[in-house]
Amino acid sequence: MHAQSCDTNALIIDQVRASDTDSNIPVELPRHYTFFNPDCTPRNTLLVHMVGTFAAPYQSVLFPKHAANNGFHVLSLKYINDEAAKVPTSTFQQFITQELIAP
Repeated sequence: MHAQSCDTNALIIDQVRASDTDSNIPVELPRHYTFFNPDCTPRNTLLVHMVGTFAAPYQSVLFPKHAANNGFHVLSLKYINDEAAKVPTSTFQQFITQELIAP
């Protein structure tokens, strides 16, 4: 298992109003979140985490925290509609295995 190489207490989590990111958003959605740990060795990779349908970023922080504490820059977004995003399970599993768990 890939061990974290930095102090997890250095993790910085910020919130951004969705309407501040796009003037076409007519209603206030739950805030977007950013996750960054300056103490981690950077991977120079942006990970965009779109929470599940009917969920908000504040309800799904474990995965983005783990990724940020392993050197990823993370955005956790709430999209404006309630249509489910479809990502092949094999693609997600491959990312988890190769990037977050692999030695």
